[in-house]
Amino acid sequence: MFLLSYPPAYFDVSKNQLNGTISSTVGNLEVLSHFNAGENQLTGSVPESIYNLTRLKTLDVGDNKLTGTISENMRNLQFLEIVNMKMNHFSGPVPGAFGLMRDL
Repeated sequence: MFLLSYPPAYFDVSKNQLNGTISSTVGNLEVLSHFNAGENQLTGSVPESIYNLTRLKTLDVGDNKLTGTISENMRNLQFLEIVNMKMNHFSGPVPGAFGLMRDL
């Protein structure tokens, strides 16, 4: 028997050669604690709605083709322990919010 809790606490689609953008509906998964979409070919920017996931402990979007800036709304993710945004094409400054995250 396979049990799937809804909504999921873990979302992992890493290493799947996915392309396209990260849907803004990801912000509706309010109980999500781990988001991993790393090592794909995702494009576009990180949707603002992802910063509504205030229970996130892991945010991994590394090794994609993401662009844009990293939002100051990162400050909403106070429980982050792991952040991986490497190997993308982000621009602009690193948000000061990173310095306020106590568990990072």
